[in-house]
Parts: sequence; C-alpha cells; structure tokens
Amino acid sequence: MFLSVILLIAGGFGLQAVKVWMAENWGHAADPELWERAAKLEPENANYWLHLGDYHEAILIAPDERRALAEFRKAAQVNPHSADVWLHIAQACEYLNDPAGARAAYQKAQLCHPISAVVAWRYGTFLIRRAEFPEAYLQIRRSIQANPSLTLAAVSQFWEAGQDARQILAGLEPASSSLYFTALEFFVSQLQTDAGLAVWQRMLALHLRFEMQQAVSLVNELIREDRIAEADRTWREALHTTNWPIDAQTGGSLVFDGGFEHDALNGGFAWRMMPAGGVQYSFDAGVTQSGARSLRVTFNGSANLDFAQLQQYVAVEPGRRYRFAAFLRTEGITTESGLAFEVEDARDPHALNQFTSALTGSHPWTAAEVEFRTGPATRLLLISLRRKPSRRLDNKLRGTVWVADVTLSPVASRSKP
Repeated sequence: MFLSVILLIAGGFGLQAVKVWMAENWGHAADPELWERAAKLEPENANYWLHLGDYHEAILIAPDERRALAEFRKAAQVNPHSADVWLHIAQACEYLNDPAGARAAYQKAQLCHPISAVVAWRYGTFLIRRAEFPEAYLQIRRSIQANPSLTLAAVSQFWEAGQDARQILAGLEPASSSLYFTALEFFVSQLQTDAGLAVWQRMLALHLRFEMQQAVSLVNELIREDRIAEADRTWREALHTTNWPIDAQTGGSLVFDGGFEHDALNGGFAWRMMPAGGVQYSFDAGVTQSGARSLRVTFNGSANLDFAQLQQYVAVEPGRRYRFAAFLRTEGITTESGLAFEVEDARDPHALNQFTSALTGSHPWTAAEVEFRTGPATRLLLISLRRKPSRRLDNKLRGTVWVADVTLSPVASRSKP
C-alpha cells in the first residue's frame, strides 16, 4: 500500500510536469493555435491568457479587440492582483470605447501597485486623452516623481493636448527640480519661443539655480527669429543669475569676452568656435597682448579654406557709428589671402560689410581696426575672423594666428561748431 501511494503521488507529479512542459513548449511556439492549447492545458497560468489576448489585439488584418478583452479577463480571474493584467484590460476597454471600464481597470491596477510609475503614467495619459486635466496632472506628477525621465514626455503630452506653458508648469509643480529645464528644452526644440520665455520667466521668479549653458539654446532661438531685444535681455538675465564672469571692458565695448579670458560658450552672444577641417582652436597663456591669455587658431595646410568659423553676434543700435578693433599676431600664414576681421549686418550683409586689413606671413601684435555706421535697420552684427579662399595654385592655408582684445564701441557723435 505504501509503494502504491508513492507511485500514485509520483505519477501525479509526473503528469503535472508533463503538462507544464507541454504548455511551456506550446506557449513559445510560433503557432497561435498552440498558444490556445497551452492556455487550456494550464488555465491557471495568467501569462498564457495575456499572450493570447495580445495576439488577437495585434493581428494586422483584422484585430479582434473583444476577443482580446475576453482573454485578458480570464487572466484577471486567475491573477486579480496583477497590475499588468489590469493595464491590458484598461487598454482594450479604451479601444472598445468603454471609458468607464478603462477607468475602473486603471484604478484596480493602482490598487495592485500603488507606487508604480508605469501605472500612474498610463492612467494619466488616459485622462489626458479624456481632457480630464486636474486628475491627469495628479497622476502624471506621481509618475515623474517615481521616474523623472518621464518629465519630457509629460510636457509633450500636455502641450499636444492643448495646455499652455503656464498651465503645464502649474500642473506639474513641484514634480522635480528638472521640470523647468526640461520644459525649456522641449519648447525651444519645438520652436515655441513664447512658451520657452514663459518658462524662463518662471525660472527667474523662483530663483532657480542653473548653468549658463542651459540658457544658451533659448538665446540662440531668439537670435534666429530676429527677436534681438528679447535675446539681449535674456542673455543679460542669464549672466546675472549665474554670476558668469564678465571682463571689465574699457571704452564700453559690446563684444563679450573680447580677451578670451573665459571658457567658450559657443552660442548666444558669446564666441562661437565652430569646427572646420584643418583648423584647431586653443587658449594660449604664453602669448598674450594685454590679458592673461589669447586665442590661438592653427591651420594645418590641408585645405584652401573659406574660413569664418570664429564669430560672435553683437546687438547694436541702427544708424549709429561704431569703432571695431582687435589685435592679431601671425606666424607663417601662407598664401596671399590672409586673416582679417569681417563686420557685417547679420541679416543683410549688403547693408553693412566691413573688413580690417588682412595679415599674411609673420607679424607681431598688430591692431586691426575699422570704423562704420550701422544701417537704418541694423540691430545685429556678426563679427568673424575671416579668410577668403586663395586663387593661386599653392592655395593651402598653413600657419597660426593669435587673437586678443577684440572690442566694438560706440563712437561719440561730434558736436557741430
């Protein structure tokens, strides 16, 4: 009798093991009919019902949402404490235009996993689609508190649903300190400059700490849109808020960091050192004109360059006289086409386009100067270290130029006798 009982128990376990093995193999097969066999063979395994439901929901030719929902409900009967199962049911209910069923399923998912960022996010986006914004903000706040990487997607979702920047900030505050920077980045990337400015003003009002580089993209976009006054104001606000170092300019120069004493920001109203083939930029504390260092630009002789990649935008007044000055030092600059500074109207070069004298060969520190009057519509200048392409056969540019003490100053009007 004892052996018989042992054999019966062993047989039962063996039969169960065979069932599990067969269901596992069928569940991983490529044939949906085998998936259904696996679910019927092991109906207490919710994963098989979910698998079947996903299949009926994803059929490209004729998806069967009702069949999918029925399979998901079987999974819920087996495992009612799975948030994932209720999320499947909620999605199927929404597809079938059953918002009440979807809402109930999302709420059950939250009961199963109350701290889940995924559940809060899925429920929140459902509420956004329903334009139920107060509750949607509550759920999305919960999701990004648990997972801050969702902040950008949250801003995007509410923006696409018709919420403006102020509503989004008010609804998501105080989800995370990165909210404002993420929102600013999003609006600038979408060319929504007014919304970006609204975020910027909110950042200033809250006295948020940020890096200077985080303001550059907004200033760049304002410059691109020719909103020079707003760009200049935003730039100055960023400099003040971040305590970014500013040289004590002599003569009221408008050029930012004309002595190249600080690291390049590569944007805004600072120097832009754009990459170019055969060109290398570096700061040189061993060769100076009046400050602690200069900018060294080295050309390796590999190309006949049309060079204008070192540049800076400067906001100016129309119809006013200015004096531009800089110091250049050269060593072994080849070809007859040398290095000079070009000052032009950033929007209409025909309205203003001035050059200093070009230098070739080797020269000690040499002043490069030009005086001009801006046009009646000129509000933005582009200052560039410039080299035009050579027309000679030996036209490859080689050598080094050092730049220092770049200034642009208004010229006082001379009174008539």
